Amino acid sequence: MTMKIKQPDSDVALEKLWEITDQAKDRLRNCITKGHTTLSLLYISSLIVTDRVVFNGRRFLDQVSAIVNYSPQNVICAIRTMAPSHFGFSTSMRRLQDQAINFLKKNCYVSLYSKRGEFLNHAKFLLYYQVCFSERIIYHGKYYGSTNLTMVGLGRCGRRPGNYEEFYARWERPKYELSRSDGNYIREVLELITHKAHLYTDPLYLKEFLSTHVVRLKEILNHGERILSGTTLSELYETFVDLQLAYNQTCALLEDAPGKKITSDLLEELLSLKLPISPFELEATVTDISFIDLLSHDPDFDEGKLRALIKEDLDVVRKAFNLIEERYARYADEVKYYLDDNEIAFLEFLKKNNKAHVEKLKKAIKLAESHKWELTD
Repeated sequence: MTMKIKQPDSDVALEKLWEITDQAKDRLRNCITKGHTTLSLLYISSLIVTDRVVFNGRRFLDQVSAIVNYSPQNVICAIRTMAPSHFGFSTSMRRLQDQAINFLKKNCYVSLYSKRGEFLNHAKFLLYYQVCFSERIIYHGKYYGSTNLTMVGLGRCGRRPGNYEEFYARWERPKYELSRSDGNYIREVLELITHKAHLYTDPLYLKEFLSTHVVRLKEILNHGERILSGTTLSELYETFVDLQLAYNQTCALLEDAPGKKITSDLLEELLSLKLPISPFELEATVTDISFIDLLSHDPDFDEGKLRALIKEDLDVVRKAFNLIEERYARYADEVKYYLDDNEIAFLEFLKKNNKAHVEKLKKAIKLAESHKWELTD
């Protein structure tokens, strides 16, 4: 797989994405028509996913949805992308991201929040696997790009030029086993869809999920209050970054968790106090502690300013803590009554398809680990 350059007046990157997804649709149709036992997996990661990516008159989002809807029990679409609230600096970007997510979330597993605190704003890829357990053959396509799922990044935009981008794309020949690296990607998807399904179907899991976050917020608040009593510049700076991270993560959690009739109001309350810092800016503030003393030469981060910023952020994170603990977690047992229409559609999708998805992913992981095909009917 070699790197290619997309010139500003070229649609080559967009065309390659369509080639992969068109062949994915054809392979799936062939397996279903023949009555084969099969798994079709689309794993997509992008900073932003817009509904304005179009090629030959077809939207990319419609392309993805058509593949899923063709055979929902045999197709898994998992998407990692940034929470719309993190585009608070741009109302239009937040709206575009929100529109795309609302479209996709009805039959895709969309992840906006990382329990591990990962930044979801850089990885840009589409991975496709068609595992035919009946014919014991795998088709695999992949696209890695420096752009996001926007029209300007992927192709020409009418009379306007697109971006100058580099990308890697490959539609591989059929292969007869999954590698361990393939298994790692599939295991990621299994973790993502299992977590998402449990949030919507298991109140105890949702309670534990919220409790873990609340405990973390409490620890950060207690630490921040102690730090204000007197400490080094480096400790102040670390606390400042921790509070920023905690706030951004809480906003993302509220957009990722079920019960939009509750969470959307809570999120707007938080956003009225403070907009999340840009993840790019936040990522740049995270540094090795051995270099933090260099901040003593930065007038924007003197001790007095840092203490003032920490006090402000303590108030905001304390508000976030109270909202999660007192006004959301208490409804965990009955969150199904607070789903919006898109969430209701997703819950029905889960009831019909999630068990089959989990079983097939586990089967594919077992194949990647053992390189041995199981006998099929």
